[in-house]
Amino acid sequence: VIAAHADVPPTEATSAAGAIVSYVAPATSDLVDGPGVASCSPLSGAQFSIGNTTVACAAVDHAGNNAEITYFQVPVRDTTAPAVTAPADVIAEATGPQTAVTHGTATATDAVGVVSISSDAPATFPVGVTTIHWSASDAALNVGTATSLVTVRDTTPPVIDGHADLTQTEATSAAGAVVSYVAP
Repeated sequence: VIAAHADVPPTEATSAAGAIVSYVAPATSDLVDGPGVASCSPLSGAQFSIGNTTVACAAVDHAGNNAEITYFQVPVRDTTAPAVTAPADVIAEATGPQTAVTHGTATATDAVGVVSISSDAPATFPVGVTTIHWSASDAALNVGTATSLVTVRDTTPPVIDGHADLTQTEATSAAGAVVSYVAP
């Protein structure tokens, strides 16, 4: 008789291949042979793929009598989000009300594998500080995030166009004259 064996608690995947999982094989008992241990497949310490793997355990006594095969589950899960590294923050000089800025791209790592990296970065940036939100997801839809900043500043003073001197105007009173001109 093979003793009952509970399902193994979920194990976190360490790669796209799953994880190595160890378990204790269930005990057996026999009226003639006494106590023993069942033979199980896949073996304890083997690589188990992501998902649920059914382990089958069997036992045979010295007289060739087979025990009823028992089963338990070994679940391997991917619950860890990718680690996202945002590019360095950027400070740029404004080239107009909206400025195109090269801000780099985030990178991500994940034990199982990154499926996609995206951001909400606009094509151009206004004067001020803009936060870019980066996200990366893996095949199990775990999402990791990071942020970076783009600062656009306006430190260039305005340029005043040249203006020609005015033609001499005759005074109309002791106070001078009223003169009109167009500002540059």
